[in-house]
Amino acid sequence: MTEAKAAIIARNLSRSFGSGEERTTAVQEASLELRAGEMSLLMGPSGSGKTTLLAMLSGLLRPDSGQVLALGCDLWRMSDEERERFRLRHCGFIFQGANLMPALNARDHLEMVLRWGTRLPWTEVKRKAADMLALLGLAHKATLLPEHLSGGEKQRVAIGRALIKQPDLFFADEPTSALDWEHGKQVVELLRDTAHHGATVVLVTHDYRILPYADRIYRLEDGRLSSVDAMAQMALGAS
Repeated sequence: MTEAKAAIIARNLSRSFGSGEERTTAVQEASLELRAGEMSLLMGPSGSGKTTLLAMLSGLLRPDSGQVLALGCDLWRMSDEERERFRLRHCGFIFQGANLMPALNARDHLEMVLRWGTRLPWTEVKRKAADMLALLGLAHKATLLPEHLSGGEKQRVAIGRALIKQPDLFFADEPTSALDWEHGKQVVELLRDTAHHGATVVLVTHDYRILPYADRIYRLEDGRLSSVDAMAQMALGAS
């Protein structure tokens, strides 16, 4: 694969935490290339560095060393303001916590993204938000505040909020962890479709049921990254 075909190129990423004898290396010299149009998984045992790597790839956590080129831009040579603008324009995120605003209902969370991030007319904003809620099985929950939603429903709102602006780069940390498989499968299919319409989708996951949907699989062990195919990953057993 040439660099022109890769949406994200990471070279020799390393990151440690702590200091002195307490210093722990989370990721060691990780390099990978991620294509537009593919959904890639980061898998491995708890504590292996998956979330740390995802944060470095997405411009949220500065590496101790190494480089990340995203859509041709060197993320860690940007200023903080430039990197923030890049994320707002090009990136979608799903975190393990839904991180919903308590004063906004489910529909508000989706409409807010479109009102701030696009120039769509209000009627189109409302239509797109309603369509996304319906797709996620939340049409009947549109006016509920987060305190009245279950954990899985909150996660689906967060997923809809991230998907609705159709980002070029999509980063998800355990997106199915709070969902039963019926809804988890629905979310994974949405993410796969997002990738196959041209986005680059990267998931941290322990969920082996996602493997058949992945285009590319990476495994971390003690902070070291390797690429494996789906059958080899299945043979490694649940993490």
